[in-house]
Amino acid sequence: ACTLSCASVGSCCAHYVTVEAPPGNIIGTVSQRESCCVPNYTVLDEHEREILLIDSPDCCELGCGCGDKFFEVRTLRDDDIGNIQKKWAGLLQESFTDADTFGVNFPIDLSVRIKAILIGATFLIDFIHFE
Repeated sequence: ACTLSCASVGSCCAHYVTVEAPPGNIIGTVSQRESCCVPNYTVLDEHEREILLIDSPDCCELGCGCGDKFFEVRTLRDDDIGNIQKKWAGLLQESFTDADTFGVNFPIDLSVRIKAILIGATFLIDFIHFE
């Protein structure tokens, strides 16, 4: 279960998603970090410790309607370990529907809990950037 919420941070609203498995048992959170142009995200475990970072494409790349968009998933030591990809569906589908296609890439040996949190992050990214 995912819960999308908004917490007041300074003068803006920082969005976050809480991931529960099973419902009622929080396994992690993804929260929006402060940034000057586009939102970046912090992945937190069930104890609210930072475990991963997700960086959005830069303003110019994100603003361009064409092509796939990659949100890079990194460790706290700045190692690239995967990405969340918003796949370009073509001009007609992108213009006339709300349907989106995403892919999530991560190491096969990553914890199942962290994989579930990254899938929750995909919902948050879709909500903030593409809805």
